[in-house]
Amino acid sequence: MLSARWPRLQGECLRHRPCRLPAKATALRTWPRSRRVRQQDIAATISRDPVALTDYWTDDAIRLGAGAPAEVGKKTIRESNERQTANKSFKVLSYVPETKDFTFLDGGWAVEWRTYTGSFVDSPGGEAKHIRGTVLMVLKKLPDGSWKCFRAMGSVVPGTRGKAGGL
Repeated sequence: MLSARWPRLQGECLRHRPCRLPAKATALRTWPRSRRVRQQDIAATISRDPVALTDYWTDDAIRLGAGAPAEVGKKTIRESNERQTANKSFKVLSYVPETKDFTFLDGGWAVEWRTYTGSFVDSPGGEAKHIRGTVLMVLKKLPDGSWKCFRAMGSVVPGTRGKAGGL
């Protein structure tokens, strides 16, 4: 469950064990801000809003997907999101990411590995289809204290269909 997951600092879990690293206090203050990126991802994926799906990427972001060309830059990611969301009959019913590991790195970086499940319909009244996959994301802390996705790679588990959730 997402709420039960806590960030990891170079192997030290913030939930139960004391952290011997001086960055602990900074990470504890930063954790809620970095969680906003995931909350934006969930809301944007369900709404299929191309602007919201693009907002949490840095200007120099790169998005990689299995079997697809790299999408380099926020503008290219936005154009891809607009193409993907053009079919208004397609509706996301659920999108549930589960963070498996979240690590803060020195210098305002973080890495998240997550899996996700979701369901969608291709057309009104259509049969619900299910999807699951994996995402590896590098987050960058911006000067204003916010976090955005700098690099991400996603894949869909064979036997399910669709593009990686939130990517």
